[in-house]
Amino acid sequence: MAKVGILMGSDSDMPVMAKAAAVLDELGVSYEMHIISAHREVDEFFAYAKTAEERGLKVIIAGAGMAAHLPGMCAAIFPLPVIGNSSINIMSCGHLNLESLSRQNSITS
Repeated sequence: MAKVGILMGSDSDMPVMAKAAAVLDELGVSYEMHIISAHREVDEFFAYAKTAEERGLKVIIAGAGMAAHLPGMCAAIFPLPVIGNSSINIMSCGHLNLESLSRQNSITS
């Protein structure tokens, strides 16, 4: 039974989220990996998050491109820890996104 859920919003997040899977492989930790868009597959997303604990997950690692909503939505539903990852390519961000990241870092640091 998987202990960790790795959840991403689209397959474009796979290069970043696969790194989490690689670390879990190295540590011998079982995981499941899913691509579920919280925008396009709302019912599937809610079903995943609501049943995660009964499926044995102890933590969810969630990431979605330049959006923070996927980890936040998981945390609102899943009663155990959620690790949020925004797989952002800073070089492609616009000015407003950089300002947002700066504010976010000052809040979470």
